[in-house]
Amino acid sequence: MKIVIKDNIKYLPHHYKSEGELETFVKNYIEVIFGDDSIFFERSKIETKAGIGSIPDGFVLSLTGDKWYIIEVELADHPLYNHIVPQLTKFYGAIKNYTTKRKLVDAFYDEIKTNIQLECKFSSFGIKKELYKVLTDIINKSPEIVIIIDAKTKELEDICETLPFSVKVLV
Repeated sequence: MKIVIKDNIKYLPHHYKSEGELETFVKNYIEVIFGDDSIFFERSKIETKAGIGSIPDGFVLSLTGDKWYIIEVELADHPLYNHIVPQLTKFYGAIKNYTTKRKLVDAFYDEIKTNIQLECKFSSFGIKKELYKVLTDIINKSPEIVIIIDAKTKELEDICETLPFSVKVLV
């Protein structure tokens, strides 16, 4: 059994009962996982140029790093090859689609403009003007595709080695 001890407190591994439970954990701790400058956006359908759609579990913008991430949350006991490979391939195809990028910028902009806390967060990181342009500049960069999973497996390592694009895994 793995344990972590910090400041004389024992931390034991947690077994997630469902993918939804892990997704809730990720949403609640997005700033711990990706940094204080991170903003999480709920799932939104993205499409390839051929119109093949997929829905990631979320998106994260890093304001000071001018980066963005496509997030997929998984449980290691799910059939990863059958489920995650098609998902990631669709994500990769969709991010090359100009229309998809434009829709994401519009959705993120609308959410920020209707949420005073998000607007304040942008301001606190020095982004006060031309929010739409800032979002466009970030989304026009290649995102990092991130799999957040409860346990790293040999199957997942094999998947990541065979994909023709980079994927980051967070356990």
